[in-house]
Amino acid sequence: MTTTPPRRASLEGAFAAKIPPDRAESLRGLLPPRTKSEHRPSEPVAAPAAPEQAAPTRATRPPRARNTAATAEASPPAPSPADADETTVNMPAYLPPELLAWVRAETRTRDVTYADVLFDAFEVVDDAELTAAFTPHQRTGTGGVPRRATKIRGDGGVQRQFRVSLTQRDWVDTKIAEVGAPSRSALCAAVLEHYRVHLAASRQ
Repeated sequence: MTTTPPRRASLEGAFAAKIPPDRAESLRGLLPPRTKSEHRPSEPVAAPAAPEQAAPTRATRPPRARNTAATAEASPPAPSPADADETTVNMPAYLPPELLAWVRAETRTRDVTYADVLFDAFEVVDDAELTAAFTPHQRTGTGGVPRRATKIRGDGGVQRQFRVSLTQRDWVDTKIAEVGAPSRSALCAAVLEHYRVHLAASRQ
């Protein structure tokens, strides 16, 4: 009688990999349902824009107040008659070369200026002499025929600058009209020539 050996239990199931149950399935019902917004990927948030800085503006300076006192001190006032003697100017006049040489010799001998010699001459020579020097004289020809009177004019010469004050220059220009001189040069030449004659007579 043949005996059938007993069948051994299969160990395949013991060594087979156990498949873990789906965790999602196991947690279903335990977690709240996810909304649509949770499924969207998070968008990068833009950094807030920096506030615009206003362009720097140049500070405007208030207008400076004019210092009238300083302006008045900076600009000298017009010379008054009392201050005119303090201002010297050039007064040109043309003198004959011989007369100019005599005046130059007088300035060196007496250690004075040309203007000093000129006004010394006006002190000595009076207006009557100067008026007569510029008065036209009637001329008569050799046959007794009257000729036209010629008006005396200043002769040309060498220019000389006289350093005088404004008052002295105005005084000389006024004297031109008083004695009938045709020009300043003619007046200065005439008074200096008469003065030379006076000095020559006094020094004899």
